[in-house]
Amino acid sequence: MGKHKIVKSAAAVALTASVVATAVAPGASAASYKTNAKDQLVHTKSGKLVKGWKVFGGKLYKNGKLAPAKKYKIIGTGAAQQLFYGPTLKKGYKTANSKTLLFKDGKLADGWKQAGKGERLYKNGKLDKGYTVFNDVEGEKFLYQNGYLKKGLKTATRGGVTNLFKDGKLAKGLVQFPAENGKFYYNGKVANGEINGLEYENGVLVTDVASVKSINATTVEVTFKKEIKADDVKAADFAIEGLTVSNAVKKQSDSKTVILTTSAQEAGKEYKLVYKGQNTAKKFTGISSVIPTSISQVEIKPYQTSQQATVGTNVTVKTTVTVPEGASKAGIPVTFNVDAYNDKATGSTTNFNEDKTVEVYTDENGVATYSYTQYHAGEDTIYAYPTGEPTKRADLTKVYWGVTQPLTVTDETAGATLANDAKKVYKVKVDSKYINAAKAGLKVTFADNYEVTPDKVNYAAKITDGKSANYVTPYQTNIKGQQDLKLTVDDQGYATFTVT
Repeated sequence: MGKHKIVKSAAAVALTASVVATAVAPGASAASYKTNAKDQLVHTKSGKLVKGWKVFGGKLYKNGKLAPAKKYKIIGTGAAQQLFYGPTLKKGYKTANSKTLLFKDGKLADGWKQAGKGERLYKNGKLDKGYTVFNDVEGEKFLYQNGYLKKGLKTATRGGVTNLFKDGKLAKGLVQFPAENGKFYYNGKVANGEINGLEYENGVLVTDVASVKSINATTVEVTFKKEIKADDVKAADFAIEGLTVSNAVKKQSDSKTVILTTSAQEAGKEYKLVYKGQNTAKKFTGISSVIPTSISQVEIKPYQTSQQATVGTNVTVKTTVTVPEGASKAGIPVTFNVDAYNDKATGSTTNFNEDKTVEVYTDENGVATYSYTQYHAGEDTIYAYPTGEPTKRADLTKVYWGVTQPLTVTDETAGATLANDAKKVYKVKVDSKYINAAKAGLKVTFADNYEVTPDKVNYAAKITDGKSANYVTPYQTNIKGQQDLKLTVDDQGYATFTVT
């Protein structure tokens, strides 16, 4: 066993401590054994040497002889364990059993003790388990995990106070944890007051800036918490790492907002704003400077440009931009306009849906996606265009909202396939609110034959409404050529068609 030095003994316990009773170490019965003239341990009756390890008269014997000098031996179990060094109990502090046990004067050390220059923590002589926040006699805090100082950064709360530890000790200096979006701690405590010239409150940097966002590839909008004077707005007060701020002006329509002119931003890159030398902790994402040459029709699904939906459920619409060859498709702002027909803004007392205008950014494939819902039955018309380029407006799409599904289609021959001239019958049910409108006719087509080139039309399957012996293959090509099957619903809103 190596040398050991105790650094500190705690007066205050960490978390909850329980008293461990000290049992008498196993020893030899005075009536059964005695020592002879050679200080050997022998049986009282026979005088023969006692075999094995025995403690007698406070000394340790092995096979009747005093235990070898300068060698360690643990005798007993549980709380009654004792540590001998040679024939006598080891004086002072000593770890044993691969440093999982700590002894003092040969017995398990009572209470909480640090060892190994504070590297380890013991509870009643045994290496501590789990997480423990420990205060030493000098009031210094430590964080242990399974008896060892916790490596890396870790917060821990004791007595309602949260501290940040680094490698088991209070983290020094100003540290944000988790990095980028966590609280600030100063010397292990939640940051409060002025630190290095900046103001913090409950771990949060106090700043005059409320928000920052990119308007386009060279324009950034900074909104303050309070009104600002035009004379106080200076470009030199603003800094954005990776960008040059060339101009700053107060926004005429908003007394709390400043418009910055910057060098070209990188699409999708995160930028941080510094104001008057102070890190505001406010960030924004760069916008692409690429101007799309066109934008596709708004779609619900690859083949679907309109949809019926139940109120309260989400509908996702998307559109795709086309850019000059070699230009990046990512990070291009696209504006979606949702126009709710006869909405509450018009004074309607029957439709309380709202118009919506949102800006989203394209992914690496140039696709912009937006999800939303409405809470009343009605009809939405959706447009999309590259932000700042409203003349490049995509063809509209429609969403029809209903308290119940306006139209459902069920397979009356579920499980059947269309191999070898088999047939499948489908039933269409129109909600009672829409029966009159549906009597004008419902058009049916195959998804695979929607918006395809004429040479890609698949004629393998045909449809009939059952009222005629004629079967047709419905399609709609991307050059507006089409063949459809028109269904007429009955007074209850039902119609059927057969596919073969």
